[in-house]
Amino acid sequence: MKKCIVILVLGVISSLVVFCTPAMAQIQMSIVPSKQKIELEEQTEINILLPEAPVAALSLEIVWDQNKLEYRRGPENANVSQGRVLYTWVSSNGKNVSNLEIGGFIFRAKQEGTASIVVTGDFYREDGTKLEISSQNIELQIGQEKLQLAEENNEIAQWQIADTTTAKLAVMRLGYESISPDFSPDIHEYYLTVPEEITNIDVTAIAQNQEATVTIMGNTNIKQGMNTIQIEVQSADKTNTEVYTIYVTNTPKKEQANANLETLAIRQGTLTPEFDANITHYTVELAKEIEALEILAIPQSLSATVNVQGGQQLQIGDNRIIVEVTAENKMTTKKYEIIVHRRNAEEQVLWEKEQEEEKQQISNVLQTQKINSNFVEEEQQFTEEQETKKQEETVSLQRPQGKIIVVTGILFLILLGWLGYRKYKKQKKT
Repeated sequence: MKKCIVILVLGVISSLVVFCTPAMAQIQMSIVPSKQKIELEEQTEINILLPEAPVAALSLEIVWDQNKLEYRRGPENANVSQGRVLYTWVSSNGKNVSNLEIGGFIFRAKQEGTASIVVTGDFYREDGTKLEISSQNIELQIGQEKLQLAEENNEIAQWQIADTTTAKLAVMRLGYESISPDFSPDIHEYYLTVPEEITNIDVTAIAQNQEATVTIMGNTNIKQGMNTIQIEVQSADKTNTEVYTIYVTNTPKKEQANANLETLAIRQGTLTPEFDANITHYTVELAKEIEALEILAIPQSLSATVNVQGGQQLQIGDNRIIVEVTAENKMTTKKYEIIVHRRNAEEQVLWEKEQEEEKQQISNVLQTQKINSNFVEEEQQFTEEQETKKQEETVSLQRPQGKIIVVTGILFLILLGWLGYRKYKKQKKT
């Protein structure tokens, strides 16, 4: 009996503990647009709400459908980089702020359809602990969607087909910075070097299609040496799969893991974009006559080695060149890709025509500038001549007056002399 009473009392106490212990509510982030349905060229303001979240500092990353939306402006501390809006905020007194609202992200509609905006971020309390707040996304309806589901004959709109077959990521974020290059949905290889105490790396990966399946592998149990993190994306309709790979070097000697290039150039052409050690994908366009390239690739570390694959016997069209750098530690590698397009005969003629038109436009501009310059010079010369002539006329008008004064003076002296002479004769006769 006593045993039953003890069990009953323990059960009551346990129930009280359960009911009296406050449950930790899951913190949600909300994205609130000023208008969720907008017309072409119309603007909408995106506001981000963190209800009941005790936040002292945060950083946000906003990505959007750049085909349908144009980012116009945002609040202070918002910057655009590689097609993303990066925003940071710290409370003025370092204390937690609840019910935080961040507004002022303005987007303009530039194409009809459904446009997605995805917001991810890192959130911290005043004691430095990180808040677990999941990413959110919102869809905006722009104009009247012309490609809708045709229920009568079960036809699916082309934009929906493309959406369901895509296996690309919209967002990829790591819990450790310094990944290279910056994320792009079309770049599938990335590089990261971390110190030996890092054994796990948080990875946030959001697919462009919400129904796509995303699988992350290899981001835990990071060991010293070379590690590989893979993010596999399978399209919503299961027809396509794309894999994003992050090569992670875990080492106590970061300087020996430097596989960056200091210089990358092609003598016969110009890289686009301009070379940067953290940009790994480039394009260049060449004339039809060029069949081989001279490539200059110098590593940042003198102990690193460089291997160039391709660049000889170029085919008409696109050619892929890989410049692979192996670091001093012999295990860290980094690949730079150059897509070289060698023009065909038709493209070469069109390119030469465009060059001639551009030269002609430049020549016309220079000629116009020369004509304007000559006109200015002639106008200035005419003005100077008119000024000189005016001065000469002024001098010429002054000269006769001087002559009159002189002649008048002489006549006056002659008159005085004559009067004096007459007076003298008169006195003599007397």
